[in-house]
Amino acid sequence: LSSRSSKSTSQRGGDITVIGADCVEPSSEQLDNHLLDAFIPLPHPSTNPTLAKTTRELCLGLKELDDLSGSPGRWYDGPSGPESGLTLDAVICASGGWEGDPPTASGKVDDPTDSWMEKLIEADADAHGDGVERMLRMNLYPVLAAGRAMDLYMGEQGLFVAIGAAAALAPCPAMYAYGLSKSAVHHYIQTLGASSGPKTGLGHKSQRKKATVELRRSKAYLDDMTALAILPSMIDTPNNRKFADKDADFDNWTKPEDIAKEIGEWLEKPYLRPNSGALIKVFPDSKRGEGAVFKLAR
Repeated sequence: LSSRSSKSTSQRGGDITVIGADCVEPSSEQLDNHLLDAFIPLPHPSTNPTLAKTTRELCLGLKELDDLSGSPGRWYDGPSGPESGLTLDAVICASGGWEGDPPTASGKVDDPTDSWMEKLIEADADAHGDGVERMLRMNLYPVLAAGRAMDLYMGEQGLFVAIGAAAALAPCPAMYAYGLSKSAVHHYIQTLGASSGPKTGLGHKSQRKKATVELRRSKAYLDDMTALAILPSMIDTPNNRKFADKDADFDNWTKPEDIAKEIGEWLEKPYLRPNSGALIKVFPDSKRGEGAVFKLAR
């Protein structure tokens, strides 16, 4: 999805600069076709990075690009107020991953000792704890890190997009770690929506009045920024196909190109964006046999 988003954005023409940030190197397609103007390497989830480390690497990478532009970022309050050479029109966080919950550790012996039971309990706790941490590192931490980057560099009429999950709108048996990580993404986007955009859209008037007055005074970009979450059921990517059932119907999977195209429309035409804080389900357009349908979930 990140590759398709960069391709869709770069091909829209005009004075567009695309900055990529990922835990893996850019694809050959992105490099050969000059779809990225800059790239920021991020720590891979397998190295167990903390949220602070991921955020630090992303924001320091942007600062290096900002330094090249010759002006300090929004975090620097100079004599004439905050200035920024680097200004982001959109932050699109396309990271994500899935895995089911690990089975409960078990074992059978004729005469279990306290030591054996302790090891079993420790193994079970490690498996479940590690599973939750992996899902947070894949699905939530990149979104929160991108949010801090947004806070430093987002410009006027900014667009912030994260990938949620339709499954996380309901209970997620056998994959609670995945569900809670995606639900947290939904909550974050809705919280951003309660403090951004010209319209409330989600009934947060009292909260906005009390809690966001000072926030908006210090962060003018929030006045016309739109934060959205796209909630697919399944995106048709090579990695997802590797884990698919043998009888999986890929025609019922959402194509990343369709998501990238919709994001491009929101970027180019702000008046087409849903209200800030919206959660938007996406699924293939079965009637037309091509494209995708985007429907407001919350």
